[in-house]
Amino acid sequence: VCFANDYSPFRGGVTTAVATLRQGLDVLGHDVSIFAPHSSSPLADLPRVFRYPSVPAPTYPGFSLPLPVSPRLARVARGLALDVVHAQHPFLLGVTARRLARIEGLERIRYTTSHPNDMGEDLIALHAEEAKLMPFLHLPVQSGSDGVLKAMNRKHTAESYLRLIERIRAARPDIAMSGDFIV
Repeated sequence: VCFANDYSPFRGGVTTAVATLRQGLDVLGHDVSIFAPHSSSPLADLPRVFRYPSVPAPTYPGFSLPLPVSPRLARVARGLALDVVHAQHPFLLGVTARRLARIEGLERIRYTTSHPNDMGEDLIALHAEEAKLMPFLHLPVQSGSDGVLKAMNRKHTAESYLRLIERIRAARPDIAMSGDFIV
């Protein structure tokens, strides 16, 4: 199962990453379900895609903001035979991962952040506390230049990114990490 903050028909990096992950897992014989924001587009009616309540983002056309998890979504998720959960969602990752860890039979939880600022202290602490949380983190930096980051309207600096890495490694020394770098 993959929880995403956007998915088809919306076009963007997260949509592409989730679709690519799903295709790869399908090829390996996994039954992948996607939980994504509601869309009124007829192109959004896709197999094994469950839509959760959301509202249009006022500042980003075509993008939706999720509403708190609905009872229907919880019932659907409990009805699936989950063994791996991947969350590609910047909101409430720590809380969501902690709740998912309580599901009996769920062995692995993995997530992707879209921005260093999505890494709250609750999520960092969870890496030290929860064995089901995979020791891997993709954390995009985009650039090591504060000037470039500012021009990209990123809200972090190279120094704050490095401090974040230190906090994550202090919580989980064996964590493997990847990132996005624009060159």
